Amino acid sequence: MNETINVLLTEDNPADALLLREELSDAQTPHFVITHVERLQQALEHLASHQVDVVLLDLSLPDGHGLENVARLHTAFACVPIVVLTGNSDHELALQAVESGAQDYLIKGQADCNVLVRSIKYAIQRAEVLQALQQAHNELELRVQERTAELARINEELRAEIVARQQVEESLQRAKTEVEKASQAKNEFYSRMSHELRTPLNAILGFGQLLEMDSLNAKQHQNVGHIMLAGHKLLSLVNQLLQIAELETTDTIDLPDVLKPVNQAAFIAEMGRDSSSKLK
Repeated sequence: MNETINVLLTEDNPADALLLREELSDAQTPHFVITHVERLQQALEHLASHQVDVVLLDLSLPDGHGLENVARLHTAFACVPIVVLTGNSDHELALQAVESGAQDYLIKGQADCNVLVRSIKYAIQRAEVLQALQQAHNELELRVQERTAELARINEELRAEIVARQQVEESLQRAKTEVEKASQAKNEFYSRMSHELRTPLNAILGFGQLLEMDSLNAKQHQNVGHIMLAGHKLLSLVNQLLQIAELETTDTIDLPDVLKPVNQAAFIAEMGRDSSSKLK
């Protein structure tokens, strides 16, 4: 605490003001610098332009009475400690004054130098503690607001990431569906193509084998051999194409019965019967 304390004495009774001045002048330490005003408005004007460490405030003034004086002064200068001066021993009124913003109260005529000095020091210390608590509260509130804002930002980022992941998953699912459709279409294409190629190819090979069983000259046997060789090569190419298709898909291609290897002996016999019936 500073060795010099600036006191604003707000008291309209000259005798009470003189008594308070004399009591404070008896104090050896600290040194009190007293400014005396008689009205609340004068006190407010002085506080607006001067450094004041404590206000001694009478509750009965020409321009203000009772707790209204404390409320007006505390509202305008909340950081300035107030010691209420009252002419009666109404402790309930004194308690209400403290609740309205005063730090302490004194009863006129009952406060000697020691009591007065102790009350002023207590008021200043209590105001400093309250200010420190208020500052700590404000800082904590600020930190809470900043943390809340940070959590809100993180939460929004998480929401955005979840939405992005959902969109990616949906995109992957659509891509997977398209791939499955494409794979199915490809399998169907291979199946149809194999059927379209195998059916006439087996007929060619079957008739070729029938021709080989007939009585042919050397030139005819050579020509039939060329037909059979070309047919077997084409059949080999079709089979290789289907094997490649099976390797490209994860699922085994279930070929229809018409696409499975033909029993050439049975086919030749059936073709022979058809040919015999047509010749008849």
